[in-house]
Amino acid sequence: FDVRTQIYGYSSIKLPTAGTITEFYVKAFYNTAGTAENTTHSVRINNTTDVGPIIFNYSSVGLTAEGSTTLSTAVVANDEVAMKVATPAWVTAPVGVRYYMRIKITV
Repeated sequence: FDVRTQIYGYSSIKLPTAGTITEFYVKAFYNTAGTAENTTHSVRINNTTDVGPIIFNYSSVGLTAEGSTTLSTAVVANDEVAMKVATPAWVTAPVGVRYYMRIKITV
């Protein structure tokens, strides 16, 4: 999942069936670490509801950061989901950030 837009409709996917979101996992890769301010990562449903959240920062010298959480959030067919990233006012922002996101939905 490589986010290159801030427009929800371009980065969301439509769910083909109803189910329950039971897990959310996100990993960020970056070229240059930033300072240690926390960033909030959530699953955005229908551009109205945020669930998750996973909070971590991008200051690791290993140039990756990750987290996961268990959820129990019902979704229906044709709901749209996307990853939302709420960034802080960094002292030094990370450079070259790319994301991998996994949402587990139990049907």
